[in-house]
Amino acid sequence: MTIDLFKIILITSFGISIVVQLYYIFFVFSRLAFFKKNTTDLPLPTPQSVSVVVAAHNEEKNLKQFLPLLLSQQYPDFEVVVVNDRSVDGTYDYLNELKDRHSNLKVVIVERKPDHVNGKKFALTMGIKAAKNDTLLFTDADCVPENEHWISAVSQHFVGKKQIILGYSQYQKKDGLLNAFIRFETFYTAIQYLSLALGGKAYMGVGRNLAYQKKLFFEQNGFFKHLVVMGGDDDLFVNNAATADNTAIAVGKDSKTLSIAKASWQAWFRQKKRHLSVGKFYKTPDKWRLGVLSVSHLWCWLSSLLIGCFCYCDTEITIFCTIVGLMLLRWVALWVVMYHVKKKLAEELSLIFLPFLDFLYSIYYLVIGLVAIRSKNMKWQ
Repeated sequence: MTIDLFKIILITSFGISIVVQLYYIFFVFSRLAFFKKNTTDLPLPTPQSVSVVVAAHNEEKNLKQFLPLLLSQQYPDFEVVVVNDRSVDGTYDYLNELKDRHSNLKVVIVERKPDHVNGKKFALTMGIKAAKNDTLLFTDADCVPENEHWISAVSQHFVGKKQIILGYSQYQKKDGLLNAFIRFETFYTAIQYLSLALGGKAYMGVGRNLAYQKKLFFEQNGFFKHLVVMGGDDDLFVNNAATADNTAIAVGKDSKTLSIAKASWQAWFRQKKRHLSVGKFYKTPDKWRLGVLSVSHLWCWLSSLLIGCFCYCDTEITIFCTIVGLMLLRWVALWVVMYHVKKKLAEELSLIFLPFLDFLYSIYYLVIGLVAIRSKNMKWQ
């Protein structure tokens, strides 16, 4: 292969990757950026009774900080079901103490689980069975609603045939590159799953802010299809149960939740490896959509760097400038979409360093993707 043929292949593949990226930005992500709530998505005249389910394993510290805020929601009829999953800290005593002061707090205790069943899925199943209401909202023990209207803002979308509501969970802002990247990755992932849901292709949700009907859970035989898989209590359930007709999204300041981000690269890496390892169990069309998006993202960066190196060294300035121009076009388009999505989600992430974060994200695609494919035996806590 001559160097000229190599350049042609490189430039052509770069052009294809840019076209794919622009397609996703203009025709997929723009659905969320310019989404306007349908007039049929109005609160029901009589609010539904809601059960908020939280699984907790040695989460005494987080429960003390966040559970009182969850119990103070302004909603006429709701309960909070906390599953104390084999905790060995002070969770048991704290929940018993709090239960005496809050009549709408229900505590479920899991002392042991079947050997062949994933711990968190078993805990959530026990919480769902104990819930007295058909409308279920889920969040984590280290997660808190943005304000006291969260239940109302999410549950109002259960209209017509809607049985699954996908929400957004933002990470709290702290100083440092790790926190900035975690928040960017979370934000960009939300753009993907919320945008595709608007197009009738819902493939995942996040357990920190997710709602569905109890009836649907049992129609799907719970988590049976992926019971032994670590993770997937949120995204694999949605991937199996969601349709174009039964899924809606809840966006806006009132409907989001806040979580504490990991404080070290190692802890975050373990978390992402656990989350992304379940992607191999997605439906084939979803894996293709996400695969094309991730490969085109990675390759537009890698090929542009290779082209820049070869063409600039050979003084082929026209090609070099064209590549830079196309990358700038992608960044501008992505920035515009992300700016509008930020307002929709009430996200505070700064987009000043978008090119740098976008570059890190391409590396993230490569590294975490390869590791997730090979990962096995992930554990719940």
